[in-house]
Amino acid sequence: MSALNDRQRTDLTPRERPAELTDNEQKYPPPTLKDLQEERLKKERRAKQNREGYRLLRKNSGVAWDPSFDGAFGVWEWEVKE
Repeated sequence: MSALNDRQRTDLTPRERPAELTDNEQKYPPPTLKDLQEERLKKERRAKQNREGYRLLRKNSGVAWDPSFDGAFGVWEWEVKE
């Protein structure tokens, strides 16, 4: 587990010795630094997407329109019988 041999391990005080992993920690090891960085990056991306999404909902933000929408929508006119 650790890079210390038995002699080096005995030279350390109990507080300096690395803790042995419990059975639960061996079965489910704690996340690595890489895992934590990936998780943080995902959270930052999600937050950025949320900010961009709420920008569309702000008052006076205008309508998001793309020229490719032209002709894609139509209005149906119904005859009303009286």
